[in-house]
Amino acid sequence: MRSALFYHEAKAKRMKKIKSKAFHRLLQKGQRSQASGENEFDSESMKEEALKAEFKRAQVCQLLYLNDWFSEQNKVFC
Repeated sequence: MRSALFYHEAKAKRMKKIKSKAFHRLLQKGQRSQASGENEFDSESMKEEALKAEFKRAQVCQLLYLNDWFSEQNKVFC
């Protein structure tokens, strides 16, 4: 009796895992379309990100220039 129940439970688990070929094709198609949708960016957001990066780079460049300039000035006066 016990083995029969175990057999039916095991068979039910196997049947639950088995999916059709069409199911897997649709699943893969959905995953591909979802992945391609994540990679697309609108041009305005890309431009905004580029401007922010350029502004940040300019700030760092200016900061480094001023730090060098002040360090040279201190060497002359010291």
